[in-house]
Amino acid sequence: MGEIERALSVLARRANSPRVEERLATETGVRLERAAYSVLGAIGDHDGIRLKDLSRSLGLDISTVSRHAQHLIGAGLVSRDPDPDDGRAAVVRLTRTGRTIFVRARSARRAAVEQILAEWSEPDREDLSVLLRRLVEDVARFADRPSAERGVHV
Repeated sequence: MGEIERALSVLARRANSPRVEERLATETGVRLERAAYSVLGAIGDHDGIRLKDLSRSLGLDISTVSRHAQHLIGAGLVSRDPDPDDGRAAVVRLTRTGRTIFVRARSARRAAVEQILAEWSEPDREDLSVLLRRLVEDVARFADRPSAERGVHV
């Protein structure tokens, strides 16, 4: 377990390093921080989504998601429109520019993953895909349980 924990820590640190972000920005001509990319992608997965639902989907606090959304709105990548089902609420969606930038950023990230895994066999890639999907689901379940159930007391 110690080796897995260390490897995940190193992977997260390296994948989120400024050098990786700089390389992706250079390759795409788009400077998009990791957090902004995640929020932009989650918004792009829906044709209009409330911030409350977006925060739940990302597993982030509503104030954090709201702050990122405001930044993306200010950059012209996201619009905020009245919710057609509830005029008191608002939904966010990608603008045309936002979609273009997100598609370029996603393509660059996928190309980077392809480059990183270029020497891996297809069965190894498939195994990684299955195991990563399972890990993501298990982490989400862990995060959704109350901390008392997890035995975490800080």
